Amino acid sequence: MIFPTGKNIYWRISDENGQGSDVVSIVLANHNDIEVDDVEIETDIISSPFQTITPQTPIVIEWDKKDLELFLTLVKNTFNSEADTHGPIHIELDFTDESVVTIMHIVAAAHFSTPYTATDILNVQRTLATPKKECNVGDLVSIDTIDGYKSTVIVKSDEKVFTCVLLDEITCPNGDNIRLDRHDLIIVKREWVLPAAFADVYPAESDSIH
Repeated sequence: MIFPTGKNIYWRISDENGQGSDVVSIVLANHNDIEVDDVEIETDIISSPFQTITPQTPIVIEWDKKDLELFLTLVKNTFNSEADTHGPIHIELDFTDESVVTIMHIVAAAHFSTPYTATDILNVQRTLATPKKECNVGDLVSIDTIDGYKSTVIVKSDEKVFTCVLLDEITCPNGDNIRLDRHDLIIVKREWVLPAAFADVYPAESDSIH
């Protein structure tokens, strides 16, 4: 399947249960004269309601430049593509590939999810703050949380903080009412971001973290 340019990709926002919880789907519209059905990929992202009155039909929004740039960056990082992210591009992708589906969820989370400040979920007693790590949008990193090391991907970079999409869920081990799910959006200060490899390591209680 050929992935079309930004003008052929849309968000579809629908209130499926009639309770104001808007489910985000991605629609790849047919962009040529061949009789091919549109492709819809439903994500697990729930957005804030777009309007107070529930519409009878879903809301359709065209992807913007930021959506497309993030998608292409993630594709390049995942598949080592040599594609130029600044010009017109067609990419052949398998939309049943778990990696592609994950990328779609990340882009949807970056656009629609409300970010959670990560202060309450960091394990600041175990990990020392490090100098600002040089990272870019699309990079895979990890954070040390109250539920262990968790993988995240950077979707926005500011001078002092990163906005990241979680790739693992976080549950407070002490029973506190803290739970973040996979694909939730978090904001974390740069000094608390660790290399991606940390999320693949599970130290014992007797280990020292340097």
